Amino acid sequence: MAIINYGIGNLPSLERSFLRAGATPVITDKPEVIAASERILLPGVGNFGACMNSFEASGLRPCVEAHIAAKKPLLGICVGMQMMFERSEEGDVAGLRWIKGRVQGFPTEYNAQRLHVPHVGMTSIKTANTILFEGMPENPRFYFTHSYRVLGTRSEDTIATCDYGGQFTAAVQYGKIYGTQFHPEKSHAGGIALLKNFAERG
Repeated sequence: MAIINYGIGNLPSLERSFLRAGATPVITDKPEVIAASERILLPGVGNFGACMNSFEASGLRPCVEAHIAAKKPLLGICVGMQMMFERSEEGDVAGLRWIKGRVQGFPTEYNAQRLHVPHVGMTSIKTANTILFEGMPENPRFYFTHSYRVLGTRSEDTIATCDYGGQFTAAVQYGKIYGTQFHPEKSHAGGIALLKNFAERG
């Protein structure tokens, strides 16, 4: 299990969470380690453009895309998930374009009421019957903290949705590419269960 270090993300927290899930993670910026890993994690926090720039500057994109081409599992978290899509309006920046969809900011009002942005806190989601959510209760709760969300995903790629300022994509799966807008490493037992599912069954 390789946690990609491209200068972005709370990597020690992710490492501790995977250890609690029974995995053996390694934080790395070495292409040869990523190439040898069966599963990899793409973190991301903060500004979309800064994450994309840092990832491209790291030189790791080719080995990550080779991992995907080999049909080996990858999990993107928060902005790490958003980067997988076509474009973000946060700075009008192109994404990695691995999955169809776009990233847009939350509205400041919804249903004639002011909407608090960013969306922060434990929130229920609606899930599909997929590997990531195996063994979980109906409408599990996960921790979100974000001002932008993913819209326009295909129904077959969407494995979870959340309702805040309207419905948005909370988790995706495209082949062996997985993504969560929420932070499993901050979501208590449910988050550890998700990471365990990815590490063992993804």
